[in-house]
Amino acid sequence: MVDSPGESHYCPNATKYLIYNIQNSTETSLNNFGTSLINADFCVGSVCIAFGGVLGKVSPVQVMFMTLFQVTLFAVNEYILLDKLHVIDAGGSMTIHTFGAYFGLTVAWILKRPKLNQNNKNEGSEYVSDIFAMIDLGCEFQMVIEHGRDPAGHKMLETDQSNANNKIRWQLRDQHLPVAFHQPLPDSSYICGNSLFLSTPSIRIHILAAAKERTFTDGGAGTLFLWMFWPSFNSAISHHGDAQHRAAINTYCSLAASVLTTVAISSVVNKKGKIDMVHIQNATLAGGVAVGTAAEMFLTPYGSLIVGFICGIVSTLGYVYLMPFLSSKLCLHDTCGIHNLHGMPGIIGGIVGAITAASATAKVYTEEGLIEMFGFTGEYASRTPSIQGGYQAAGIAVSLAFAFVGGTVVGLFLKLPFWGEPSDENCFDDVVYWEVPGEEEEDLDIAKHYVTHIPEQLREINGN
Repeated sequence: MVDSPGESHYCPNATKYLIYNIQNSTETSLNNFGTSLINADFCVGSVCIAFGGVLGKVSPVQVMFMTLFQVTLFAVNEYILLDKLHVIDAGGSMTIHTFGAYFGLTVAWILKRPKLNQNNKNEGSEYVSDIFAMIDLGCEFQMVIEHGRDPAGHKMLETDQSNANNKIRWQLRDQHLPVAFHQPLPDSSYICGNSLFLSTPSIRIHILAAAKERTFTDGGAGTLFLWMFWPSFNSAISHHGDAQHRAAINTYCSLAASVLTTVAISSVVNKKGKIDMVHIQNATLAGGVAVGTAAEMFLTPYGSLIVGFICGIVSTLGYVYLMPFLSSKLCLHDTCGIHNLHGMPGIIGGIVGAITAASATAKVYTEEGLIEMFGFTGEYASRTPSIQGGYQAAGIAVSLAFAFVGGTVVGLFLKLPFWGEPSDENCFDDVVYWEVPGEEEEDLDIAKHYVTHIPEQLREINGN
């Protein structure tokens, strides 16, 4: 039928088809955008892991260039593993943790400081920072107390001059307020619990304390939050449905097992049978790292428990024995212990993924499930589970190669003598690069003590 001039023709089926295509196109675009954001998040995670190896020993400029190079290397490594080798790595045990950890460790080794332990005593955690790293329980604030009173005139410290050694005792009135001191105490002074024993009654100290009530907004995110949200991290890019459910369940089981073994081993290796907060903050998460590659596979709950059990032991022992060994024998100073939390568990995760993939059968997955799980379609249609396991193992080697070679090149670049890195004496001190509230005149001099490698003659000219 031919439409007459001026007559409109309406086709409902065509309209529905057009609307369907628009909806499909929009949904696909949103899915692609969401996937890109998740991949960007994974990249940032790898950068943060690497930063943990050099934290406190490099300048902000060095961190910036290190990040720029690592993002590029991460993208290339991820492309080779996922697109060329066609490996499965949903939780990023190889692409995120293994690559990030050993890249950061290689840079840290190239920028090694042999006399750091002898020349610097700033490294270490405090009770308050440990608590806030563990869980977000209130806020942190800095209070200046002068002559025992806060800025509002409220009495914060009680005095008692009848102590041994003629020391004046200043004690916080609130015994439940944990305290850490922001600046060194005067000579011949010391701390005992919540009491200060000072050699002079005229004091002006900075107290960093944890408030009992939430009067400020706290940005702290600790181990407990990482533990809770790690299953969603490992399952973020898994196929919706069974694969995503398996990823979440396997991650929970592995994390739970690593918590139990971490607490047990931490107590066993301590001479007094006490538990080390560093182990609890880190090794309890090792199970989530190690199960990342095989998270969406049929690892089974008991398999996940075994992986978490092993990683809790390996990570804790790494902090106790391996970390001091690497520092003393190889001059490899690992500030945050990324080798124990991300490096070794990441390699274990890659191995577990290779074994799990190689042992996959149609009886467990079904023929359709096996093809969907490992993407045995198109140019990969001829692959078998055993061949896939070999490619999974090759993915570990590729990630390590990118980490070692890339880390060496970047480390040598950052070792050039014009980045303004801090001297050994001023490592792990924020005052070198940051405005710190309440800093004194002597702190301003410390801020100038960074390594410039400028010849002595030029320094004199600049000084004049």
